[in-house]
Amino acid sequence: MSPRRCCGSAVGPAALLVLLPKCPACIAAYLAMGTGLGITLSTAAHLRTALVVVSLACLACLAWVAARGISYAYHVRARQGDAEGPRRAV
Repeated sequence: MSPRRCCGSAVGPAALLVLLPKCPACIAAYLAMGTGLGITLSTAAHLRTALVVVSLACLACLAWVAARGISYAYHVRARQGDAEGPRRAV
């Protein structure tokens, strides 16, 4: 995965973490206004916790993939440099 694609994939979970309301009553109200479904405050609190955990897991996974890609690119370049032999100063 290219670094641009990885950074682009991180926008969704990061935006969710930033825009997620902190109080369960707000989550319940937004859900009721958006879908017409009413939920209890305890359900809204559990929903918020689940969304935070999923978002953090997505960001951690994307960071791991990006780090692995950077590491892989570094090793490939190092091998190509070894295959060419030592470089001479001009």
